Amino acid sequence: MSGLRALLGLGLLVAGSRLPRVGSRGSACHAGLTWWGARHLISAGRRDSGIMADTAVKYLSQEEAQAVDQELFNEYQFSVDQLMELAGLSCATAIAKAYPPTSMSRSPPTVLVICGPGNNGGDGLVCARHLKLFGYQPTIYYPKRPNKPLFTALVTQCQKMDIPFLGEMPSEVRWDVEKGNSGGIQPDLLISLTAPKKSATQFTGRYHYLGGRFVPPALEKKYQLNLPSYPDTECVYRLQ
Repeated sequence: MSGLRALLGLGLLVAGSRLPRVGSRGSACHAGLTWWGARHLISAGRRDSGIMADTAVKYLSQEEAQAVDQELFNEYQFSVDQLMELAGLSCATAIAKAYPPTSMSRSPPTVLVICGPGNNGGDGLVCARHLKLFGYQPTIYYPKRPNKPLFTALVTQCQKMDIPFLGEMPSEVRWDVEKGNSGGIQPDLLISLTAPKKSATQFTGRYHYLGGRFVPPALEKKYQLNLPSYPDTECVYRLQ
């Protein structure tokens, strides 16, 4: 993955933000850019009536997260591309809520989507496609592409929508699913899909969204996920 290991194999950079920086985050980011990793963390930001107390939601270990995924695939017969589409749409929706195009200095606002070689990288390709439809101008960095029809199709969809792909990425992004990365780049927004992971305790950014409104109630009860009630038809929920 050329040293790029985001929490779920997906990272995002946006240029031209008018939003203020928080703490020392500016020193960890490229000038004019804000970085988002994807999934599983909390922020110490201001609460409001639409934000849920994070202590109610269970934070999963890597083994628990893998077990939940396996049940979704095997017991509930979700397909990989089905969950990938739901996950990517949730990520794009959370980004649009946290950083709406009208708050950006560039029109359209530019976004760099960094994708790893696994299923999570596929989430990033879907996310980029939806961001383009939401009014952003995404660019994708996808250094290791699986030779599988599903991923080839996702790449083709992005290319047909005139989303460019970068040939190289100068800096490294690493994130451990349970330990985070306190010494590296610090995300401003993290999006949890299914449920947050234990690395959430390492996140100090402003925005934490729960996305992927697809967990069956019986599975939620079995693993005691304590997920919030999504409002109306929303596919994301702001935790902090």
